[in-house]
Amino acid sequence: MTFEEVEQRAERGDAEAQYQYAFALANLTQAERSPAQVAKWLRLSAQNGSESARQLIWSCGVDPDDGRLYAEVRILLLQELWRQQQEEWAKELDDADQFMVVPSVEPDKDSQYGDAWLLKNLPEGTKVPGAQSRVMVRTPDLNCANPSFAARLIIAVRDRFGGDAPAVYKAAHIDRKTYSAIVSNELRPVSKRTAVAFAFALRLTRDEADDFIRSAGYCFSMSILEDMVFTACLEAGIYNWEKVNEILALHEGGGQDDDLL
Repeated sequence: MTFEEVEQRAERGDAEAQYQYAFALANLTQAERSPAQVAKWLRLSAQNGSESARQLIWSCGVDPDDGRLYAEVRILLLQELWRQQQEEWAKELDDADQFMVVPSVEPDKDSQYGDAWLLKNLPEGTKVPGAQSRVMVRTPDLNCANPSFAARLIIAVRDRFGGDAPAVYKAAHIDRKTYSAIVSNELRPVSKRTAVAFAFALRLTRDEADDFIRSAGYCFSMSILEDMVFTACLEAGIYNWEKVNEILALHEGGGQDDDLL
């Protein structure tokens, strides 16, 4: 059925069409999606007798709000889209295998030389840094055209929270010592989990979060369940880090019904 046909049947009170319509709305472009509308049609579907809608709402806990219902629908959609993508890739690989010709390649002659040989035969005058080389610490440049993660964090705390750093690092479940180490050293790497936790603590939009964690060297991948949950929660406006992790634990623990779609 087309989107318009599903919409018409949903408006006539068809429970299953209302369930499908909720997912169709959640599958629109990011600018067109409305958590409130997705939740509305999901609740109507449950009220009109859809068992799938009832199970989905039940899985979200007692009296879930619009954002929680929307996030669950988005997570299920992303999982289904990823499954379809994997099936397409598997088919492409099967088709390619029928015509695959493995070339004969001579072994790399340089592969016989290890690190010890290379160090011993370096050009005269080459300086090799020692294992205990001093690590350079650089204060973040807030005026840089492409600011580092540390600089972006400092700017966001200043502009969004009036410089109230404790409110941000506590919301991200990061201690003061770790926060100070991050903002005082532009070259200090952070884990992806830490970068994402700060994105939620700063209450960034999905697009802002994409840019923010990219400055730390990461990105959201729709082939990773954890990232599916993170992006769905950002889109739904769920910023409480504990709640986000509860939703993640539900999916990682296999608490969802695989047949809800």
